[in-house]
Amino acid sequence: WDVRYLVVNTRRWIPGRKYLVSPIAIARECLLEGDIRIDLTREQISRCPTSAADSNLRSSAEVIGYCIEATDGEVGNVADLVIDDETWEITDVLVDSRHWLPGRLLLISPQVIERIDWPRKTLHLRLAREDILQAPEVRL
Repeated sequence: WDVRYLVVNTRRWIPGRKYLVSPIAIARECLLEGDIRIDLTREQISRCPTSAADSNLRSSAEVIGYCIEATDGEVGNVADLVIDDETWEITDVLVDSRHWLPGRLLLISPQVIERIDWPRKTLHLRLAREDILQAPEVRL
């Protein structure tokens, strides 16, 4: 579970084109300011693969909202992904379990995900619901 690419929309430069750029090209100092800037020229970006290049890649935006199924039943939905901006590893999945556990947002490791059923938009975990109760809670 890691970020392999960022999708760069070149709508002002080449309308309709989206390029896949490695996160290591991000200018680190801009992240602190809330901006994302990349240290590549237009020529370098034009040599990057396009977003249609690999049908096995999935957007984080696609996974958000997916159902999360424990071994013994549904526990909630994917609310967000937590990404380490040093290693670009997805360190945690934020689980919105509020329909099961009122008021609770929980963090689970992607390592406990057994499989993803893309057509059914469901993440299947190796954990039972009782195990998920032990997950760290996020307070907003």
